[in-house]
Amino acid sequence: MLRSYTLQEGFTTFGRYTDSEICLDDPTVSRDHGAFLLRSGVLVVEDHQSSNGIFMDGLRTKRRVLYEGDRLIVGPFEIYVKQGTVPSQDLAAYLVKSSSLLHLCQCGHSTSWPGVNWSRLFRLPTGRKGWT
Repeated sequence: MLRSYTLQEGFTTFGRYTDSEICLDDPTVSRDHGAFLLRSGVLVVEDHQSSNGIFMDGLRTKRRVLYEGDRLIVGPFEIYVKQGTVPSQDLAAYLVKSSSLLHLCQCGHSTSWPGVNWSRLFRLPTGRKGWT
């Protein structure tokens, strides 16, 4: 394991930029590769139109809700979600403790909840590409 990150409520960028909250220094990683968004107990990853993509379960993904145990591949890095989105019945209890833990390693699941307004949950300030 290279390092662990605890994500707080809001938006966390990752990529090759040194300005990224999570800097992944490898030429196969785009400067602004993607971002994590943690809001109301829901953890999402989104690709920012990167050249080499974000992979989960062998498939390239643009946006995905993340759960405990999910693994993402970004270039030569494997990102393991230690604590992700909680099941809907536990969501109210989780709102009190709004952080999520990721483990980042270097290496050579989508859902629909009734009553959740996804477009409102994941709207970011203007100027951030890739988010609605």
